[in-house]
Amino acid sequence: TSSSENNSRRNLPAADSDTFWVSMLVTVTVNSFISRPIAYTDHLTPPALSLWRGTKPVHISYDLAAGRNVVIAVPDADFTLRPSTDGRVHITATGSYAGSRPTLLAQTSNTVTTIDGRGCRTPAVWFRRCSLDVTVAVPQTSQVRVATSNGDISTAGLTGALDLVTTNGNIHTSGTQAGLHLRSVNGNIQVLAATSQQATAHSTNGNISMAFTRSPATITVTSTNGNINVAVPTTDVSYFLNVHTSNGTNRSSVGSDRTSVRIITARTTNGNVTIAPD
Repeated sequence: TSSSENNSRRNLPAADSDTFWVSMLVTVTVNSFISRPIAYTDHLTPPALSLWRGTKPVHISYDLAAGRNVVIAVPDADFTLRPSTDGRVHITATGSYAGSRPTLLAQTSNTVTTIDGRGCRTPAVWFRRCSLDVTVAVPQTSQVRVATSNGDISTAGLTGALDLVTTNGNIHTSGTQAGLHLRSVNGNIQVLAATSQQATAHSTNGNISMAFTRSPATITVTSTNGNINVAVPTTDVSYFLNVHTSNGTNRSSVGSDRTSVRIITARTTNGNVTIAPD
């Protein structure tokens, strides 16, 4: 090996350094860099690396009249819902992104307020980074439906019917009074201080916990891989329990009355089931 070759090798930067890209010829497909060869010089950070490191803030807000029903369909975002104080709908979305900017659109037509957009779901790019937290204040009695694909959903103090669905995320509610329909494929579900008479909750891979402060009429809780815990008032009231687990233990301490019109169904394949007094 020649002396010049040895010197060349000694001058190479470390593999974990930005300058590792010195004099390299690469093909990058990020935003405006569409399959174009780019030659990097000493201490120049590649565009793809800049995209990974640098993010921009995002702030989106709406203030609009409220419909009786609120329908939210935005993928890849976390949602927090609470009562508004003025009967209107207020939306605040904050987060950060690198690549395509997340979008959120809202409008009210007749009796329906619709919130949609692509959220953080953007066309595939290398090193995409995005987070979006959306807070929505709605009239307390609004009927609300939320559907997202990768995000958590949390509500507190809403008394209208709730239909909450996420693919990869947790669901949390507190103080509900009307019907509940809660579903997550990969995530836990928690219901606190509920007085709802009808409630359905399902998670494929996740635990489900529900606590009622007033005796419900019908509860249906199912999971494939997860534990189920239901707490209900038992003073001067009885329930018919339809409880089953394939690989787990039935730890219920509430008696089952076949003549009761109040029915609790709790079934899981891999997990324990507990029905206990509140």
